[in-house]
Amino acid sequence: MGVLKIQRHGRIQEWVAEEVGAFATVGLDYEIPESKVNVADLPPIYHKLIDRDSPEYDSAYREFVVKSTPYNIASTSHWAVSTAIRAGYGERMPYAYSIMPAGIYVHPTSKIQDVSGLRDLQIMVGRHSGSHFSALHALEHFIPQNEIHLKFVAGRSKRLRTILDDTSLAGSIYGLEAYILEQQGFRKILDTTFMVSFMLIGQPPKDDVKKYVAALQIAQNAIDENPNKYKHYLVQDFPEDIRNPVNINACGCGERIAFNTYSEDVLFRAQDWVARRGVFPERWINQ
Repeated sequence: MGVLKIQRHGRIQEWVAEEVGAFATVGLDYEIPESKVNVADLPPIYHKLIDRDSPEYDSAYREFVVKSTPYNIASTSHWAVSTAIRAGYGERMPYAYSIMPAGIYVHPTSKIQDVSGLRDLQIMVGRHSGSHFSALHALEHFIPQNEIHLKFVAGRSKRLRTILDDTSLAGSIYGLEAYILEQQGFRKILDTTFMVSFMLIGQPPKDDVKKYVAALQIAQNAIDENPNKYKHYLVQDFPEDIRNPVNINACGCGERIAFNTYSEDVLFRAQDWVARRGVFPERWINQ
């Protein structure tokens, strides 16, 4: 039996699972490798995404698909995962999903008080990221799609720095960055909390996948019991200029894993939603 290779995704549960010995408890042989993908060595299915002249080059979905190649389990927003599964890059992992706290925020000096004011602002998102999909998904209940104005900025750290410096923007922000904005007095105009799902790559053994989920459940239980013990992991993957101003004690714990079934019906609805919005080049989602 091989080693299960896990993509960490930036949440704290894998860090906690290692600290409390959860992977050893369930008997899982695992690695959490750093992704250093050489695009020249990718199989043909991935090469349709390697188009550096395309205006969609800075795409979080594209990065997820390409960088997931070293792993057996990878995760990101369920809209991106469902699209990758539709395109044939992996399979649904049904045993769990997670919930990412997120929102659209405005500067403390902004006069905007409710969602109607967002018609007049550019909303900063990462192209094809959870911030992009969750903003559209939440806003479409209040604003016609043709009146939603997006500004694409690649990279979570860069988006945080941008909205801190530019008072004219709203920003679709999630996780640690949302806690930082709240500590800086930014106002949440619309909650955009969204689902994160898991994709299986290379048909890993089902027993290993179940052991991984069991280890995450041990970690989640530890976090639920004593959250302040583990919040320091929130900043683990961020540069120093973002770590330093954070009051960890005022933060939540970020992404929370739900050990419920991520069903085929939910997968299909996510795929349909993405397809009807037309946010991807067709060649990226159809073989």
